[in-house]
Amino acid sequence: MSMITGCVRFWECAGDQGSNLTDKCVVASSELVIFGEVISSEGVKPDPQNVDALKEFPPPQCKQDLLRFIGMVKYLGCFIPKLSECTTHMRELLQKGLIFIWTEAQQHRFDEVKSMLCSEQALQFYDPRLPIQVSADASTHGLGAILQQKHREEQKPVSYASRSTTDTESQYAPIERVFWPNIQKDIDDKVGWCSACLQYQPN
Repeated sequence: MSMITGCVRFWECAGDQGSNLTDKCVVASSELVIFGEVISSEGVKPDPQNVDALKEFPPPQCKQDLLRFIGMVKYLGCFIPKLSECTTHMRELLQKGLIFIWTEAQQHRFDEVKSMLCSEQALQFYDPRLPIQVSADASTHGLGAILQQKHREEQKPVSYASRSTTDTESQYAPIERVFWPNIQKDIDDKVGWCSACLQYQPN
């Protein structure tokens, strides 16, 4: 029995019981929009509605505007490489006691983040059968990483991750920032909420 035939029979049985699922189910679709992401045969992309909202976001006029923008961007952080580094100049304006003055440096990063979100490149699906490659980098202001797998003889991104450095971490030497203290705990924390990692990790 094919998947579609099985779905049709399920709908028929549900209808016989008085349940209406037609408005909540999608069958044989080439793509699916769910939880702010578009899932298709190409991979995973951010929902165009969320991207359009960021594209239309005007340059912030105050700290509250900037907090809104950064919050929206962080929601799509897995699609943006080196996000913490890209938002450094903008986040500097959020420091307590600092007067909010939007300059060309902030505008440049503001436009850069928008352009990266508009990229047509999709993240690939995680495949537990394939080896993974994790690349990490660090700067004074942020830590970044990319998880890649080889698809069709080419390394392609599965997910990006980044965070800003603390005041203490920003004083470390570059090699110390890449292998930052508690790196294993950070990795374990990431694995702890990743359903795919939990499903396929060895006992």
